[in-house]
Amino acid sequence: MLQSKKSQLFDILLHLTKMNLATRKQIADYALNEAISLTFSKISFIGFINSEQTIMRTHAWSESAWKNCQVEDPYIDFPIKKAGLWAEAIRQRKSIIVNDFEKPNPLKKGFPEGHLALSRFLSVPIIDEDHVVAIIAVGNKSTDYSKLDIQNLQILLLTAWRMIQRRDAFEALEQERIKFKLILDQGVDWEIWRKNSTYLYMSPSCQAITGYSAEEFYTNPNLWKEIIIKEDHKVWDDHEQQNLTDEQQSTIEFRIRNKSGEVRWIEHRCSVVPESISPLGGRRESNRDITLRKIAQQEIKKLKGLLPICSSCKKIRDEGGNWQLIESYIHDHSEAEFTHGMCPECIQKFYPDLAEK
Repeated sequence: MLQSKKSQLFDILLHLTKMNLATRKQIADYALNEAISLTFSKISFIGFINSEQTIMRTHAWSESAWKNCQVEDPYIDFPIKKAGLWAEAIRQRKSIIVNDFEKPNPLKKGFPEGHLALSRFLSVPIIDEDHVVAIIAVGNKSTDYSKLDIQNLQILLLTAWRMIQRRDAFEALEQERIKFKLILDQGVDWEIWRKNSTYLYMSPSCQAITGYSAEEFYTNPNLWKEIIIKEDHKVWDDHEQQNLTDEQQSTIEFRIRNKSGEVRWIEHRCSVVPESISPLGGRRESNRDITLRKIAQQEIKKLKGLLPICSSCKKIRDEGGNWQLIESYIHDHSEAEFTHGMCPECIQKFYPDLAEK
């Protein structure tokens, strides 16, 4: 009999560990039904305790308990401070066995109206990091509950709790993944996470900048280097040789030729992915199209500051203290070019004969 129970418990635990895609309720429901089978009980429930250890929320009831209990809303929060015998396992932080429920007990505080009758009762708490996190209770076994029942339920509930934790963590991680992927996928800048020549992430915005899709970069890891203008290869190669630390960030500018043959300027920012964030490591890269900025910089060269100019001959004193013709100074300090002509006033003054014509 004992060997049979061990084999049954092993099969139950094995099944639990395979419930990777199950919901919290599905895991709890399975644990409840198996708790009844393991202990030969008639009813069972699982409750989860809040972090303040003040409230237990009934998360799942066995089918037999649900059918026989007439309490209107069994899926409710129970204040532990006001609860009776079932909460002693939480308060005392140990399993509680009552094999004669009709016998007077000062810890009992009665039942809600419509609650099913109990003859025997066993409740087992699960303690995780010094907190009671869950409780499983079974009742109405035809024979007395024993230490073996406690052990079996402890192993069963702890395994179910670990699977629930794993499921909760997976769901939380998936929500974070969806959130950050949405932000990155909708971004204007071209975002990359790569390790050596392997791309771990490539944002869809790469297509708007380069004309090539993310799939094309995944398929051909050398495409990145192939689209860089040959004259800028050294800039990129030197950058690749940098051994960045976690605190460093490197920024370079270079040109690429997009799929349509147009030359685009790229501002590339790169930093190391620390192992504290991901054991995969690699580099986090952000690329921005700065072509319009470069065009503007090439077309506009401004004169700034105060210019010392002679009030008589109008020459300008340069940074070295030399006096230059105004057109020479402007030519050296801007993109402007001069063409020479003569205004009507000067023509009248110096060439009156031509002015009369």
